[in-house]
Amino acid sequence: GLGVAFIAAWLFQWMDETYPKYAVASFGALALVLIVMTTGQSKVWANDIALWEDAAAKAPTKVRTHFNLGQAYQNVGRYPEALREYERTLALKPDLYAAYSNTAAILLNQGQMDQAQEALQKVTSLAPNFPEGFINLGVFYVRTRQPDKAIEVLSRALKLAPQNFAAVFNLSEALTMKGDFKAALEGYKEAARLRPDVPEMRMGLGMGYWRSGDFTAAMQELMQLTKGS
Repeated sequence: GLGVAFIAAWLFQWMDETYPKYAVASFGALALVLIVMTTGQSKVWANDIALWEDAAAKAPTKVRTHFNLGQAYQNVGRYPEALREYERTLALKPDLYAAYSNTAAILLNQGQMDQAQEALQKVTSLAPNFPEGFINLGVFYVRTRQPDKAIEVLSRALKLAPQNFAAVFNLSEALTMKGDFKAALEGYKEAARLRPDVPEMRMGLGMGYWRSGDFTAAMQELMQLTKGS
């Protein structure tokens, strides 16, 4: 998310300089699309919170209720509550590796890099066949600008889950850091193919085209994104 924010800010500046007539309208439309999507999804997440809060109150010793409530809190950015529920989950079931992975993702978003790295290295050590642990560790290495390490762990994640769009996308981010724009573009294409409904995948593809020198394709991706197609 942070990487996409930087990309969006840079792209707006570039459009403002290159296509000033379309810059404000394009990004205004994009913002409107994202607001509508977020508002609609927030209603679903709010219902999930109510559901799992009730379930956790009625069955406080069940692992699933605390884990799902943690995910519901995480989805709407209520991170302290999410961390609390993951702690309760792990107290009941210490080998539920997804709880470690989700905890690490929250710590990443909060900028607690040392704690996030510790949690991620723990889950990848305990669960070598759990792809989400390697994906989140790859995201950590991308955010801390360690592309070689990111490529290593994300390649491992893709061996475990070849169709995981997050692994494909972040591998492309790491390749971009190394200047391998051609290989990165192919990854962005695949990520957008796997999840065309996720705006960040289309944004990444647009930037991949731009870095490869295909400015027409880059603009087409951006305009399609603002139209919600």
